[in-house]
Amino acid sequence: MGNFIVRMNSRQIARGYYKWFDVVSQDNQKRRFLRKTMLYWHRRSVTAGFRTWAEQTFKARETELNKELDEQEQKRRDLQKKREQEEKAHAAEAGELAQQVAE
Repeated sequence: MGNFIVRMNSRQIARGYYKWFDVVSQDNQKRRFLRKTMLYWHRRSVTAGFRTWAEQTFKARETELNKELDEQEQKRRDLQKKREQEEKAHAAEAGELAQQVAE
């Protein structure tokens, strides 16, 4: 009878301990999940401002670069026209000189 009481008492203590251990484990798991969720929300809210700033800065810089590119393209077109005009002038001058030599 004494062994029975000792075993029953040990079993009840073990059941209580393991039940407590399971509850603490579940609480810790819930706490970790809540912490991860809170960090996720916090990071998203903080990074949303950064993303907005980065997009605006990128758009402003893109606009500046497009203006510079348009200016460079316009300079290139002007130089091309000038070169074509000079080539026409040289061709005309060469033709005049050829006519003068032929006369």
